[in-house]
Amino acid sequence: MRSSPRPLLAGRLALIVAWSAGAAFVAAAAWFAYFYGVTLGSPAPARSSAARGAWVPIASNVGAFTLFALHHSLLARPAAKRWLTRRLPPDVERSTYVWIASLLLMLVCSLWIRVGGLVWQTSGPAAWVGHGAQALGAAIFLQAGRRIDPRELVGLRQVTASIASSASAAASATAELHVGGPYRLVRHPLYLGMLLLAWPIPIMTLDRLVLALCLTAYIAAAVPWEERGLRAEHGDAYRRYADRVRWRVIPGVY
Repeated sequence: MRSSPRPLLAGRLALIVAWSAGAAFVAAAAWFAYFYGVTLGSPAPARSSAARGAWVPIASNVGAFTLFALHHSLLARPAAKRWLTRRLPPDVERSTYVWIASLLLMLVCSLWIRVGGLVWQTSGPAAWVGHGAQALGAAIFLQAGRRIDPRELVGLRQVTASIASSASAAASATAELHVGGPYRLVRHPLYLGMLLLAWPIPIMTLDRLVLALCLTAYIAAAVPWEERGLRAEHGDAYRRYADRVRWRVIPGVY
């Protein structure tokens, strides 16, 4: 008896969703890095914000980033995932999340209204110290990122497991608890790397300051939520890890 082509078509569509989600993720991350590192690296002309007052573009920019942050945190919660999987195939839940997050991050960059103004600018030894701190942040970020399976991050692993008729096993599998490398320093080294890339920058424009403050506020608010999920997922293993590694993001501070 000839098998129905429907499962194969669904599998191909799911693969397209997963691979395109990965491409969208890379594109959004690259755009955001260029946007912060290059586009916002020089103060915008004063006329960009003078007519409406600086608070108007700042409020608009904070609102756009808040929309991204709310999705990034709320849709990652177990209850939101259950709600989403009731409306979408479970194997594309992660890819859908990545797609939406990537589009919202691109939206932040495209809708950003330049504020203008220079907060600080360093040169000489102070600038080199700042670049050194940023290089350290990049190293921490990359080392922590190497321990994350990119296929699982964008949902590709879930799709291929579903195609191989092991979706139930993939759904019930517990993600690996990372405790080595930079995870011995803080429990969330990816966030530490981001902060070191954002803050000790030699040229801090007001636009960069607004975005760095938004990022910092998001991290401070998101980490407790994430840790509740990690404790629920890993149980005593995560509690022992948290007892061993005291600091969440910044050693000696938070």
